[in-house]
Amino acid sequence: MARRVGKAGPGAQARGGAKVVPIDLPGVKAEEYQGKANSREALIESIESATATIDFKYPVKIKIEHDAGVASCYAVFWIWMRDITAHLKKNWPDAFAKLDHEGQELHNLVCQKFLGMTKPVKIGKTIVVGRQKTLTSPKMSKGELIDLLRRIEEWAISIGVILQQPRSEYSLYKGLE
Repeated sequence: MARRVGKAGPGAQARGGAKVVPIDLPGVKAEEYQGKANSREALIESIESATATIDFKYPVKIKIEHDAGVASCYAVFWIWMRDITAHLKKNWPDAFAKLDHEGQELHNLVCQKFLGMTKPVKIGKTIVVGRQKTLTSPKMSKGELIDLLRRIEEWAISIGVILQQPRSEYSLYKGLE
């Protein structure tokens, strides 16, 4: 159900039990309804509830947004790989011409730069040589992923790239939400 933000005052209830909170801007008569609908029927009911109190004397703007929830650290990593790749290709096309648009080549560079190699392991008489660590191998903890994103973000800033900050586990960790 929708949370109504408008003239009814604190503590008032909108239909469906959603809270009503005033917008305290002098001279502005505005109401904002926010909420989640888990079905088409719930969305229609929410819109009907929200528009029931509008007098339509002034223009009305209705905005419906998709709430994708919280992106994982992995999703943020790949968004950033594409953003950094685009920045490098735009600013230094000759030097970074071989970077792919999906960020896979940059993924390899970032893993080498920030994650390093696994240690060689002796199994019986065989030595398994160390290999490049990647985003998924060996499996990283949430804390390790967040630390990797922090280091990538610091590196990106140092080369002049301003990264998107989508709502994610990382942005929640940083306190941006």
